[in-house]
Amino acid sequence: MPQRSALIKNAILTFTVSLLMSVSTYTLAALAPPTNNFRVFNAMLYKDMPANLGERTAVVYEQTFFTDSIARDDGTPSDEGIRKAVQNGANQAGPPIRATGSLTVMDVELWPVWPFVTGDAHKASIKRYASTLDRFGDALGNEVCAYAIAPQAGINHANLALKNPDIRQQWTEHSNITRDMMVPHADALCPSLYAYYADTDGSGNQIEYWKNFAIETIKEARRIAPGKPVYPFIWPQFHQGGGMSDYSYIPAQYWRVIVETVRDNADGVVLWGGQDLGKGGQLKWNEEAEWVAITRDVLDL
Repeated sequence: MPQRSALIKNAILTFTVSLLMSVSTYTLAALAPPTNNFRVFNAMLYKDMPANLGERTAVVYEQTFFTDSIARDDGTPSDEGIRKAVQNGANQAGPPIRATGSLTVMDVELWPVWPFVTGDAHKASIKRYASTLDRFGDALGNEVCAYAIAPQAGINHANLALKNPDIRQQWTEHSNITRDMMVPHADALCPSLYAYYADTDGSGNQIEYWKNFAIETIKEARRIAPGKPVYPFIWPQFHQGGGMSDYSYIPAQYWRVIVETVRDNADGVVLWGGQDLGKGGQLKWNEEAEWVAITRDVLDL
């Protein structure tokens, strides 16, 4: 098998050539529909969870890259930090994770990107993510993606971009930086498509708001990484960033829209959850939960 570094160089050359194609051809490729080989990656952490929930997938978290390791001068992990992260990914093939999938997720969220920062600050962060992903992937020798970096606008700015040309232009410009610097080092794109806002009045407006976010994010991922698969993260609980500090589970109708939207627009999905973020530890698996039945039904699990 060719060395990953050689594959990366070839990918960069191929990717650069693709950017020289005509706008019409590039657009068609970027917005191509998902493949029929939809993949389900299971990165959940529930206690007593059954095994028949997709490809068990390793996620290497930020603290692993920096535990007992002094960062390099540019703020990225030291060589020892990369070594420990690679070892952590390999260890997840054993219990309790028992990862079997070919994809490993790098979950480093240390450096802010647009819309939290702009211009040179965004570029500096992307440079760090790109360097870390490249070094990690090269040492790991496995398919890698970076969680929630490309092309992450967030639920509010993704919706704003539908109505505000200035926001759309900002997203495009900052995504282009990510495209040029980081995408060549990723084997797939793994945006986060968590739900933030409950549909409290029953109007369906917040469900539609989430759906806009998901579709626009996947479309932007295809624009900046034509030909690379898009595997969004979804979580059956509400993200606390929208004020849902009790981490309540998403109602059945809402969750079905989430799973169906990702199935119909992406190439796969990463299922996440199972941490008790309120009390710590693991949540116990409940096969009778509505979200489980919906997930199994929609994804044929």
